[in-house]
Amino acid sequence: MPPGHMQISAHEFFKVRSKQMRKASEMKHGETIQGEMWDARIARLTSAALKFELLGTSPHNNIKLNLGEEAESRDGVFVMYNYARLSTLFNKFEQRVHAQYYPPLPDIKDIDFSFLKEEAEWYILFQYILPFPDIVAELLQPIFNSIGPRIQLQTHKICAFLMILSKDLSTYYSRTHVLGEPRQHLLPVMFARLHLLKAVQRVMLNSLSLLNIQPLQQM
Repeated sequence: MPPGHMQISAHEFFKVRSKQMRKASEMKHGETIQGEMWDARIARLTSAALKFELLGTSPHNNIKLNLGEEAESRDGVFVMYNYARLSTLFNKFEQRVHAQYYPPLPDIKDIDFSFLKEEAEWYILFQYILPFPDIVAELLQPIFNSIGPRIQLQTHKICAFLMILSKDLSTYYSRTHVLGEPRQHLLPVMFARLHLLKAVQRVMLNSLSLLNIQPLQQM
C-alpha cells in the first residue's frame, strides 16, 4: 500500500461519514437531533453524501477520499437541502389552500407564464428543465452503445448538473418571494412560479433517482 494511504471497509467508511454528518447536524440544530427520526435522516443524508462523493468523480479519474475529522462531503447534502426547501414550500402552500387563504393551484394549461419577468426564471427553464430529457439520453448512451462487458456511466455529469441547478435554485429562491399575499392581481405570478418550481422539483427528483438517492421532504 502506498505511503500515506490506509485501507478501510465500506462499512467503516460509512461510519466515518455518518459521525461527521451527525456532528454537523448537532452544530446546526443543537441537542434536538435525538430519536429514530433523526437517525434515519442522518443515515439518508450520509448515503446521499457518499454517493455524490463516489459517483461525482469521472470514471477516468481516481477517487480520493479524505478521512480526516473535518473532511465531510457537502455536495449531496446541499442538493438534498434544496429539494427539501421546495417540499417545504409546497407543503406551506397546500396548508394555506386548506385554510382557504389561497385558492388551489390551477392546472398548468391555465397558467400564463408571461407573468414570469425575472431573468433567473427563464434561465432555469431553458438551462435545466427543457434540456433535461436530452441530458438523460446522453448519459444513457454508453449503455445502448456498449459492445464489451465494461460500461463507463458518466454519473459525475448528473451530480454536477444537480449541484449547479441547486446553486442557481438557491440564489433564485433566496431573492424571490414566492408565496405572497392572496391579492387577485398577485396570484397569476405566484401560480406561474409555483409551476416552474414544481418542474424543478421533478427534475431534481428524477436526477436523484438516477443515482438511487431518496430525497428528504424536510431538513
